[in-house]
Amino acid sequence: MEEKFKKPYHFLDKHKVAVLSTSDGKNEIWGAAIYYAADKSLNFYFLTRTGSKKYEHIRKNPHCALTVADDDTQATVQVTGIVEEVPIGEEQNEAYRKLVLVHPPGEFSWRPPVSKLTDGGTVLLRLRPSVLQYADFTTKSHSSADHIERII
Repeated sequence: MEEKFKKPYHFLDKHKVAVLSTSDGKNEIWGAAIYYAADKSLNFYFLTRTGSKKYEHIRKNPHCALTVADDDTQATVQVTGIVEEVPIGEEQNEAYRKLVLVHPPGEFSWRPPVSKLTDGGTVLLRLRPSVLQYADFTTKSHSSADHIERII
């Protein structure tokens, strides 16, 4: 793993929920909470239904934004990039292995929201960041440069 990826990767590994922002490419914008898994290259993997608003938007306009925030530490990861379907193969297998581990602490029989919906089939998607920044506001500095680090 690249050294500059370590801090955001460890932050992302401790969290499981993000807000994915999509657009139909015209005037409609949508934000959806998703459960995700990130790899060591900071790609984000998530499941959705083909009948969902986010999937409809992604098919029209794959440029998306994603935000993960921690209220206690005042830290965030903000990402923009392209979302695409993950083809069958080892990458898909690895993403599924990581996503299976995403659940609230101690809730081993928990089912993610995507498993409770019936609109369309389930699809695995990847957001590959073109821009990723890590922000940590725990220091007392008043300079943005002390709080916000552009990783990608």
